[in-house]
Amino acid sequence: MTYSNTGTDEDTYGFDCKFVEEPPAKFICPICAMILRDPHQTQCCGAHYCNCCIQQLVKKATPCPECRGFVQSFRDVSVTQNINALQVKCSNSYWGCDWTGELGQLGEHLVKCEQKPAKCASCGLFVPKDICRDHETVHCPKRTYTCTYCSNYTASYETVSRKHWPVCTKYPIECPNGCSSSVKIARDQLMRHLKEDCQIQLKIKRLSDTIESLEIMLEQKEQRIEELEAEIQGSERQNSEKMKKSRSLFRRRGSSRPSEEAGKDAGSDESSSRSRVSSDDARGLVESAGKERNLELEVKVLKQCIAEKVSEMEQLRLRNVEQCTSMAQMEEDFTAQLKAMKSLCKRLSDEKEELQEKLVSEGPAA
Repeated sequence: MTYSNTGTDEDTYGFDCKFVEEPPAKFICPICAMILRDPHQTQCCGAHYCNCCIQQLVKKATPCPECRGFVQSFRDVSVTQNINALQVKCSNSYWGCDWTGELGQLGEHLVKCEQKPAKCASCGLFVPKDICRDHETVHCPKRTYTCTYCSNYTASYETVSRKHWPVCTKYPIECPNGCSSSVKIARDQLMRHLKEDCQIQLKIKRLSDTIESLEIMLEQKEQRIEELEAEIQGSERQNSEKMKKSRSLFRRRGSSRPSEEAGKDAGSDESSSRSRVSSDDARGLVESAGKERNLELEVKVLKQCIAEKVSEMEQLRLRNVEQCTSMAQMEEDFTAQLKAMKSLCKRLSDEKEELQEKLVSEGPAA
């Protein structure tokens, strides 16, 4: 019994088996370059061809490739027996079968070979019989699959994983902030998690609220500083006006003198009244100068307090800015890690597809 493991019609090509030792060159068909199947010898030059190959020559009226003579042939039984006695390995050795024997016995072995691959009904991949069921139900990317998260979408596993899961509302995803939550969150619960459970998001919110309140306080302090500066300027204007009036009064008093000695008696009353006015003005000037010095001291202290408060607010603002910058850096680092993981998943998916294509292409040939 003869057999071809090429998976094609036996009237098409010669044998393409896995031989234990390299077959002699005389057993190779010059046309198909395989081991002779049903070898025929030509009468013109004695060359050997597969029966199927020589029939093609006769059908197309093609001369003999060796001597260019007219093709007439007969079956060579002796060569057939020699070829059937060649030692070959099982065609399923790729799948783990370690059988070796004569080429003529290969067909009989393949009928009962336990490692003979079966073709997956979904993806067409050849897999060993003992794992075919497991492949069809668990590993086949083309198997029918219902989303285990929402139970509302059924298609091939490949379609579900590539097209449905990226938009499935129940698909579990990790927190984008990279919080310490050990359980993944359903996509439709992510916003609730960020608002209520995510510790990092809550810290960010508290920091944002603190920064906002501090900005409001700073704005109020700046407004108060402006009001105080306006009051100080008003006080300075009032003091300046008082000083001008006092100086004007002193100049008027210095320029007025008695014109006549005879008017001493008449002007005695006027002199005494002026004396009283002069003493009153002096006391007023002393009081004004004291008030002015006190006001200047108060303004100086107030400015110092304002400067201290402004410095304190600025330091607090800088600390908040540093905290926000740190949080932003953490977010950028997490985004970079997420991109790296996505890239790795894509590369692994591509490698998986290449491996599956390789298995599909090598399965039948094995």
